[in-house]
Amino acid sequence: MQEQKNNEDTLTDDAIEAGIEELTLVLLYLKRFKWNHDDQVARASWRSFDWETLDNLLQSSDLSGCDHKAVWISDEGIRRARNILEKYGLSHLEGAAEA
Repeated sequence: MQEQKNNEDTLTDDAIEAGIEELTLVLLYLKRFKWNHDDQVARASWRSFDWETLDNLLQSSDLSGCDHKAVWISDEGIRRARNILEKYGLSHLEGAAEA
């Protein structure tokens, strides 16, 4: 019985962590900006979220790099963030963020 409870707790913890990563990616995406004037696409976002979550996003290839101030969202991360916005019915926020 205790083993089943531990498995349920782990599943819940994993689901919570996955949700945190999804929402962090969306926030990074909505707050993105062009790092340099030469940038064609806004990919940079300030590194102001939980560092462990940012590291997980880097490992998952949603982020393509970082420095001590910012992270860069990969093409895959941009696609995934847009899908997450759509999943939660928040696609309308994308236009507001780009304005």
